[in-house]
Parts: sequence; structure tokens; C-alpha cells
Amino acid sequence: MLKKRIIFTLHYDKGFFNLSRNFRLQKIGDLNWLLKNYNFLKIAESIDELIIFMFLEIIESTINFWRMYQKLLKIFLFQYV
Repeated sequence: MLKKRIIFTLHYDKGFFNLSRNFRLQKIGDLNWLLKNYNFLKIAESIDELIIFMFLEIIESTINFWRMYQKLLKIFLFQYV
């Protein structure tokens, strides 16, 4: 029997996550906003895959992305320890 999977996608640009509506990115908030409004601590148990699309142009944004990614990774790994 096939199991339904939840694949969560995020769009990241210059320190903020974005929604894609009608092929246009709309800024919604940073990591703290995401944790609060999407309640990631609770839904991390149910997500099978997390895909983060990066829309970065400068190196400084890349460094900030990896800092955010490390924090997000700790949240997801914490669920499985």
C-alpha cells in the first residue's frame, strides 16, 4: 500500500522566506517567523522531506543562509534523536 508523503518546500532569499504566488515571490518572514507561524517544532515530525530553494546573489546572503540552515537542521534532527 502506498503511503502519502509530505514534501515541504521553502523559498529563501536575503534572510527571508518567501511564498510563490502566481510565479512571483512574496516575502513572509525570517526563521523566527517561520518557526512561530508554521509551528515547525510540531510539524517536523510529519514532514518526510524539506526542500529549500535559495535565490541568492551575494556571498553575504549565502553565509546567512547556512547559519539559518544549521538552526533549522537542529530542529529537525532533534525530532529523531
